[in-house]
Amino acid sequence: MPKWDRITKQTKPQEKRLQQENKYVQALIEQSQAWLKNWPDTVEGCVAKAEQKKKKQRSKEIALVKEFSNRKIVKNNEEVIQQARQQIFEESCYGRKLISALHESKDQEEREAQINFKKEIKEKETEQEQKITKAVKFCTFDLDKDEETMKEQQKCIDVETSKANKEMFEKQKEEETKAKEKQKQEDLGNAKLMKRLLELEKEAETKMKLLEKQALDQCAAEYKKTKDELAKWEAEYLAKIEVCRKEQEQLKFQIKQVHDRIFKEYQDTSKMKNNFNATKQFQLEKKKIFDDFIEKHIKKGEDRADKRERKNIEKIKQHRKNNKTVAEINKSMAEAVNHRQDINKCYCDRQCYITKSEKPRIMKKAARDTIEPEVRAAKPLPYFGPQRKLLVDLRRREKEPSPWSGTNSLHVLFFKNAEKTLSDCKNKIPARKVIDEYKKYNGLNRTTPNYN
Repeated sequence: MPKWDRITKQTKPQEKRLQQENKYVQALIEQSQAWLKNWPDTVEGCVAKAEQKKKKQRSKEIALVKEFSNRKIVKNNEEVIQQARQQIFEESCYGRKLISALHESKDQEEREAQINFKKEIKEKETEQEQKITKAVKFCTFDLDKDEETMKEQQKCIDVETSKANKEMFEKQKEEETKAKEKQKQEDLGNAKLMKRLLELEKEAETKMKLLEKQALDQCAAEYKKTKDELAKWEAEYLAKIEVCRKEQEQLKFQIKQVHDRIFKEYQDTSKMKNNFNATKQFQLEKKKIFDDFIEKHIKKGEDRADKRERKNIEKIKQHRKNNKTVAEINKSMAEAVNHRQDINKCYCDRQCYITKSEKPRIMKKAARDTIEPEVRAAKPLPYFGPQRKLLVDLRRREKEPSPWSGTNSLHVLFFKNAEKTLSDCKNKIPARKVIDEYKKYNGLNRTTPNYN
């Protein structure tokens, strides 16, 4: 067998093994890639998750569409309308009030039940206590047979304990005496130290007093010295001020003398005299002008007041004339009416805004008998004509049908729910309050009971 063939034969198994290994590695890689697609941390996993979510959403939407398409149309719409109305009413303020009243009544019922239950529990407890007090139980115990032996044993134990207690007491006493001696020595040492400290404090205090006294004496001497110096300086300063004041007064006096002399010389001149006379003349003229102005305006005011008074008098006269003419017209109209009806009527000879009453006047019997029966039976005419327009409109509106409104159905719905709540409630006061409030604010009933 040639050498080359032998070598090739040896290499073929290795190639097969390598191929198998490559296949295994490839399978592992594919498996890891498949796993990567489902991991939430990787990009592939997030994409796969989003796709799955999208598919689920799509399937849900398709199912909803199919359900909607296959759903039957509701034939009885009245039930749906009633349900909607009921829901709207329950969400309204009065619906909530009725529900709260129902809850309140239920709470009160529960509270009453709790109170009754507590009372029952208390009654049961009292009954049990009474039974326990009545029942008397006697407990018997078996007495020990070996009582004497037990007594001897107890006696030995007591003797041993007394010995131990005595030893402990003596030991404790010795320790207390030692502690007392030690405390006594410590107290003596402390007393000596305290005495020494007090002596040192006393010496320090005396030294401090001496130093304070010396400091005070020195301070007093310095204060006296400074006070004397200050008094001396003040005296010198005041003397200087007095000298300056005298000099200033003398200077002012000299200046005043000079000014007076100059003013006197200037006053005696002819120019000054002319100026004085001119100013005096000007003031007199100004005063005269002012007086003339005031007199003129006073006269104007008086003329204006006279004119206004004349106008008022004329206006009053005209008003009286007008009233007189109106009274004459009224008189003539009344005479015409009386003449037409052949009845003696009274009339008003002046204007009056108060209408006459249609009721007969209260008179004495003698005066009433003098009036003719026809005149007595006749009704007096009203001052103004009858106005029946508003009454006619009111009657017409009453006959007309009332306009449509949805309040009737609301009232019916409210009272249905109110009856239901009243039937469910044991304590009906809260529900009654809500019903009365509804009646009051909707004009169904003006009176409401008082629940205080």
